[in-house]
Amino acid sequence: MIVETNFSIEEFPLFYHSRMLADEYRLNRYRTAIDQIIQKDNKVVDIGGGTGVLTHMLTKKTNEQIIYIEKSKSSSIVAQILSDSLDKNIQYINKSSFDVQLKYTPDVLVTETLGYFGIDEGIVEICHDFCSRHYKVKKLIPSKLCLKYQLLNIPELKDDFDLLLNTYASQFKVIPTNLVSQFEHLFCNLIRTKFLKSDTVEVCSDPKKIRQFNLGIDENSDLDFYLECKMFERANAIHFYFEAELAEGISLTNYVFDQKTHWLHSYAGVPKGSHSGKIQFSSKERKLKLRWN
Repeated sequence: MIVETNFSIEEFPLFYHSRMLADEYRLNRYRTAIDQIIQKDNKVVDIGGGTGVLTHMLTKKTNEQIIYIEKSKSSSIVAQILSDSLDKNIQYINKSSFDVQLKYTPDVLVTETLGYFGIDEGIVEICHDFCSRHYKVKKLIPSKLCLKYQLLNIPELKDDFDLLLNTYASQFKVIPTNLVSQFEHLFCNLIRTKFLKSDTVEVCSDPKKIRQFNLGIDENSDLDFYLECKMFERANAIHFYFEAELAEGISLTNYVFDQKTHWLHSYAGVPKGSHSGKIQFSSKERKLKLRWN
């Protein structure tokens, strides 16, 4: 294989990819699904291939062509260099999948274009667009994606807000009560990500579904969903997470009570006295908004 390497190494997101490669839970879930689904005669496409780690897994399962698609030039070149020793039929395409029309349609589509909220890297639109133009795709990994939320009490949330207020108080001494209330709403309207301490988190509600997507079938990921929390007075936070069905009985999630992943845990505060809110997502802007009433 001859690889063109005249690119700036500064363009390659070194730490971003290293975090994903260190996520053994994520990789093991995909490896198990690939082992279960991929057959020796399957033609497979890996969309959003990154460093090519899933492509590597696929080479051990199929003898047919594997097509790697990645829009980042630097990631595509690194993937080719890392795969240089593989004696496999891999076609590397450095384009957005929306701009690719394959002559021979693959049997299986594999992708890990999952963001911290599940849909924010465009997985729903990517799968629908590709499958609508390559109608012979029979299976997808993942095939379904479910967005969920759960109301929790997170003790450290109060400390986070108090620390924020203290930075203002250190300079202005007195913060009027009405401004504190407005700051709290602003604080709670922001969705953050970090590793939550699951051993100190208190469950206040059962998990609830926001929406489930059938990948390759559903056209877009636009959301306009109302959240209710008036029955859960102890809840001071809402945890958002996804569950991706990779194969039958094999799922991948960033749920706070499951194994840790590089996606961390997504959450927002619930303002005192608020009983409902609304979460919106625009697939065109790929922006997630949360507003409490």
